[in-house]
Amino acid sequence: MRLVQTREETFIAHRGRPWTEVKMKLGLKKDGKIAALALEATQAGGAYAGYGIITILYSGALMHGLYHIPAIKHDAWRVYTNLPPSGAMRGHGTVDTRAAFEALLTEMAEELGIDSLRIRQINMLPEIPYVTMYAQRVMSYGVPECLEKVKAASGWEERKGRLPKGRGLGIALSHFVSGTSTPKHWTGEPHATVNLKLDFDGGITLLTGAADIGQGSNTMASQVAAEVLGVRLDRIRVISADSALTPKDNGSYSSRVTFMVGNASISAAEELKGILVKAAAKKLDAREEDIEVIDELFMVSGSQDPGLTFQEVVKAAMVDSGTITVKGTFTCPTEFRATSASAAARSAPPWASAMPPRWSRPRWTRSPARSPRTRCGWRSMWARRSTRSRWKGRRKAACGWAWARRCRKRSSMTRAGCCTATSWITGSPP
Repeated sequence: MRLVQTREETFIAHRGRPWTEVKMKLGLKKDGKIAALALEATQAGGAYAGYGIITILYSGALMHGLYHIPAIKHDAWRVYTNLPPSGAMRGHGTVDTRAAFEALLTEMAEELGIDSLRIRQINMLPEIPYVTMYAQRVMSYGVPECLEKVKAASGWEERKGRLPKGRGLGIALSHFVSGTSTPKHWTGEPHATVNLKLDFDGGITLLTGAADIGQGSNTMASQVAAEVLGVRLDRIRVISADSALTPKDNGSYSSRVTFMVGNASISAAEELKGILVKAAAKKLDAREEDIEVIDELFMVSGSQDPGLTFQEVVKAAMVDSGTITVKGTFTCPTEFRATSASAAARSAPPWASAMPPRWSRPRWTRSPARSPRTRCGWRSMWARRSTRSRWKGRRKAACGWAWARRCRKRSSMTRAGCCTATSWITGSPP
């Protein structure tokens, strides 16, 4: 069966990003350091709430992570409207508030006579690990290096303020988090499970319940397993199916598959590699810790022996056992999960972030009917991280909560009701 939608039907059926009205106040000291942030966001979410309570939460929670913000007041409303419902569109909840923050920071820097790139460097996180006011733990941070690369690539110092009339340079930072450390099934089961099956012909089948919906997760899982095992990528076949054939997966959402299924693939590959190394060590009359695997060759470290091919080791490993099946799992460590310190932390994901500063060189005309032409460049630096979840909530001074309530009619919106979230986060409990 094939379903074909018109463009209009696509917009009606697709849960896109909510329309958002943002009101923001930002306080800077004379030296350019951020003193406080007050944020109010109102989102038109459509006829159903859906994932809306998380979207309004993120509108304030993800103001943190790029800059050191010592105090914040965050008020947000998710409004029911007579329109198709909105959903967790890419970067959900953060796109509009981030754009407002970056624009406001640049304007205030100009008033203080501070360069717009320099103002961002002034407000970098002071240390890593870093715990945000929403109890999110930042374990790696590539923004300072990223800014230096952008500065060099854009010719910032040579060209800023020196371009012809109608042209200029601008800069902004953005980020988003990956995965979710909160279990979706409170049974103690792993967050991800992967099975690997090795057959007599040397073929390896990776079985996962994670759905590849175009993001390339099947390729990712096979690449991870191949690298650990030291084999060619074409040896690995991925089967992504339902739970009748593959281990159950929690779903392709929240950018979790690479992080969690990838770690489960590593775990399974390490288990299988251990079996093969043991078989190779027995056949080569060597210790397991002395076996090296390079380009499908199992060799004794420091020996002149040519070693064994992958196929030879597979045959040795399958004596008296036949086809080998192993399992790998990943569970976010308990110490990196949220605590009761903050409602925001209980819903937020681990801090495995991509942080892409972007510079632009717009060209504009006086005619309001013509859109400016812009040349953009960016440097993306994935935060350095290990293969473990990277945050936990500890700061009890952080206070946040969310609830649903009825709201009265407000101008420009017809409300059947709305979800609201309010947080007061300062240096001490409110």
